[in-house]
Amino acid sequence: MQPYLARVHQEGSIIRNDIKRLLSFLPTAPDEETQRYLSVITQESNLNSPWYQLEQSIKHHTTAWGTILGQCGKTPAVSDQRQ
Repeated sequence: MQPYLARVHQEGSIIRNDIKRLLSFLPTAPDEETQRYLSVITQESNLNSPWYQLEQSIKHHTTAWGTILGQCGKTPAVSDQRQ
């Protein structure tokens, strides 16, 4: 699960930056509601932003698994790619 979450985080950052760059080339949205929407979907720190919610979910997942593994005396394993 961890490699998947790391990839989602990395690719999400790329997508968010691409959206910001694209929006910088476009004229301002015609209405205030659309402007707010575009602002929210590109902000990482806004509580209503999907990016903020994703980050919080990943942190929650990581903390929860760390707690469970700690109770079992285990630590998160690093994938061994050697064969």
